[in-house]
Amino acid sequence: MVDSLNQIQQAATDIAKTAEHEQLTIACTHEISHLFLMPRFASLQQAVGEQTQIRIMTYEYDALAASFDPQIDVYFSYQVSAADQENATRVFHEALMPVCSPAFAREHEDTLQEDLSHWQVLPFLKLTKRNMGWSTWENWFEHQQQSCEPNFTGFDNYVYLLEAATAGKGIAMGWRGLVERYLESGALVALSADYLTLESGLYAKLTSHGRDRICARHCLQFLQEQALP
Repeated sequence: MVDSLNQIQQAATDIAKTAEHEQLTIACTHEISHLFLMPRFASLQQAVGEQTQIRIMTYEYDALAASFDPQIDVYFSYQVSAADQENATRVFHEALMPVCSPAFAREHEDTLQEDLSHWQVLPFLKLTKRNMGWSTWENWFEHQQQSCEPNFTGFDNYVYLLEAATAGKGIAMGWRGLVERYLESGALVALSADYLTLESGLYAKLTSHGRDRICARHCLQFLQEQALP
């Protein structure tokens, strides 16, 4: 009887270990999950193996710093560079361009053809959440070397901000790597000829837990292959 109970307990332990081994936990914001990972989810699943269960935990950056789940294998952060190149990869350089809906562009065509200083009469949309390293409208204005002090409507979620832009509510900042589906579908149009590329970028990084796990290594390799130049 005791032997049978021990065997059951051992079997349960083995199953638990197997389940843990086959689960890949990725931590990222709702925006990165929705705009970057979800369009690539099927390819990511193939890269890490069909037997691996992918678990995506969404969080705000400051919340991650406050309480880091020990089961997280891969997480994302904005920074200038990664000191540990073996356990991190840049997913994309931070590259920005103003975007708006086609209807908004038509309605304000004359103003949008003027110098940037004339744009301040138009509504702008911006993120109001605590900045954790990404660039802002102020950075973009500075690189244009033109003065502009528009009125902003704030959003604490980038997905909601883009949805407001598609509804014609104003000019949004489009981040390459996150805004493509809107541009490709025609829901948004670019208001500059090209992206402004900066030194900072979005990095995927292995945690101490993920560094020893094959599925996490495969995930990092996949993200490296998906990286935008």
